[in-house]
Amino acid sequence: MSEQNVLKRLECPNCGAGINQLMPNSQTLVCQNCNSHVAIGAGDAEILSEGGRKLPPSPVPIELGDTIKLLGEEYFVSGRVVYRGWEPGDTSDYWVWNEWLLGAPNGQMLWLTHDEKGLALFRKIRFRSQFDAKTSRTLEIGEGKQAFINERYPAQILGAEGELTWRASRGEQLWVAEGAGFGKKYSIQQTESELEVHEGKAIDEIELADAAGNEKWKSEIKNRTNWGLTMGLVALVAIIFGVAALVGAAMANATGDVIVTDTITLSPNSPEATIPVNFTEAERPAIVGINMSSSLPENTSLDVAITITSPDNTETELFETEFWHETGRDEDGPWREWSYNGSDMFVPFQAGAHTMKFTLGTTPIDTMTANIEIRANHVMPVWLIVYGIFVGAVGLILLFFAAQRG
Repeated sequence: MSEQNVLKRLECPNCGAGINQLMPNSQTLVCQNCNSHVAIGAGDAEILSEGGRKLPPSPVPIELGDTIKLLGEEYFVSGRVVYRGWEPGDTSDYWVWNEWLLGAPNGQMLWLTHDEKGLALFRKIRFRSQFDAKTSRTLEIGEGKQAFINERYPAQILGAEGELTWRASRGEQLWVAEGAGFGKKYSIQQTESELEVHEGKAIDEIELADAAGNEKWKSEIKNRTNWGLTMGLVALVAIIFGVAALVGAAMANATGDVIVTDTITLSPNSPEATIPVNFTEAERPAIVGINMSSSLPENTSLDVAITITSPDNTETELFETEFWHETGRDEDGPWREWSYNGSDMFVPFQAGAHTMKFTLGTTPIDTMTANIEIRANHVMPVWLIVYGIFVGAVGLILLFFAAQRG
């Protein structure tokens, strides 16, 4: 602001530095030297809160004294307040937001806010009925309409700069209620002595930069948007490749050449059965699948051990499959589960004729019948799964950063 816009010059009661009052309706000035909050009025200046840390840099390039053309009027930035809010009863989980007070020569005032949802412009409106920021669920907004309160929380003033239109002290606590209705946003702030309601709408960052006439800011937004679109495209391609790899891994589970289909029958009197298997290639994964066609009594199980003898007469234990049938009752009522299928992979180290042996363990039934399928030359999906998860995770991370920068 230029020198002729100064309405009154004061001295800070805390440090003696000069403070200029620019708006006729200001009630609080913040000393630029010691950051004390000073109340002004008809009498002498009064300290509301002494000293304090300087405010952190503005999250967007809006500074005190800037002019912004909005709604057909030219507003100047007269003050900024930084708030901290938290969930009731949990001060460890908090968030911070900024509010700027904008004033026009005709006396109109606007609030510009910046939080995790973005930027918004608010104007003060009057209450049409009683309201409590801690308990009220709706807000009367006129013409029989209501806005619904969707969030409320305690908050605190961390600090301010410039000048404000109410008596604001650092550390002052308040309750904030937020609502929405008929395309507009509503913010209600309640302290021990004041209750104010503001009505507004979101504003795009590029629109605000244009209103502020800040070409550098506009250029940064466009570059950031282009960067975000590029990263988003790369992220989408990575996610597609990751999904394709996982689909390929799922399909790989069914790969291989079926070289044996047979049926075996096992019993306590005849607990072993053998099947000849010929592998034309060594060092290629194979899958053995066993599907029990008979059933088990409730709450019983049986095991089948599978071994293979190579052409050089080396016997190798492959795996053991358990079949079971269980029932029970819980809070949701009775339940019943069973498993009559099993499969596993192994790698034959030699080509040629092999013998696969199936051995029955302890069994609750007299006879166990199962269908056997052996597939050779199976494609292992492990690397596809690893690749798919890695590339997909990279894509999601890039997509997150693209959304943050977009």
